[in-house]
Amino acid sequence: MKLCGSGNWILPNRSDTLKQAMIDLSSLDLNEACRYLSACDKGLARIISDVGPCGLKVRSNRSVFEYLCRSIVYQQLSGKAAGTIHGRLLDLFERRRVNAETLLCLSRTQLRSAGLSHPKSLALYDLAHRQQEGLVPARRQLNRMTDEEIVRILSQVRGIGEWTVQMLLIFYLGRPDVLPTRDLGVQKGYQKMRRLRELPAPTRLARAGLRWRPYRSVATWYLWRCLDIELPTRLPDGRTLEARIAKSEVNEQIPSGAVCVIHVPVTVRNPVVDTNIPIRVTARITNQPKNQPTRPEQGGRTDQADELALLDLK
Repeated sequence: MKLCGSGNWILPNRSDTLKQAMIDLSSLDLNEACRYLSACDKGLARIISDVGPCGLKVRSNRSVFEYLCRSIVYQQLSGKAAGTIHGRLLDLFERRRVNAETLLCLSRTQLRSAGLSHPKSLALYDLAHRQQEGLVPARRQLNRMTDEEIVRILSQVRGIGEWTVQMLLIFYLGRPDVLPTRDLGVQKGYQKMRRLRELPAPTRLARAGLRWRPYRSVATWYLWRCLDIELPTRLPDGRTLEARIAKSEVNEQIPSGAVCVIHVPVTVRNPVVDTNIPIRVTARITNQPKNQPTRPEQGGRTDQADELALLDLK
């Protein structure tokens, strides 16, 4: 791919490029995407059920240049702090619309007074120079490129890497099949969904995401939202609790062989965050007579451990 003198991108004539340009999240049936993801991944199905309808929205009311300026400002900052700095930057422009010509006329002192660091100021200057030279494609040009081409082109701008471009692909262009494997939120969401002890490597996430195609952007949104909900802790055999109550914690007056319902505060080990979580549970227990064999599905006291198993948690 190369740039001609007029600033227009000369693109390879490939049917898959044109096909990709015709599909974006704004025209996608998100309910169908959720049904597809639920059918191919039980973990995602649970998250989709708990979170509800997908709220992924495309916001493209600004130019590519303006979006990238905002992305640079927001890098490595909390949303509130970044919003304040971005607002101060907009105040330096007429009608609060960032443009390359005015940006290049601003001094570093002015940018610093708005709250921008030196590296971010240099990144904004570089982006503005490229905009004036016609090296930043317009939205209509990006719509004719593949995701990989867009990442390769825009990553040449100082301060813009793969992650920043992937966010543009999802939230600005509305590409439906993007999986930012190096995004910490996505990694933590996948770790929580799969109940892993460690964060997954990007390569592992990429392999796992193959089953989510062609809706990996929707899966990404649900992995982010996964961090906002509580998932039940499950036993290796699929039951919904991993906890046992020591007999000393239960009323000794439970008759041998009796079945009763108790309300007990217990501590559950959460392997995802490697910590103990105090919870209060309702359980049906069976106090088996000593030396009487206990079937696993019944619970009760065993010969190896003086404990009562929790059954039928509510």
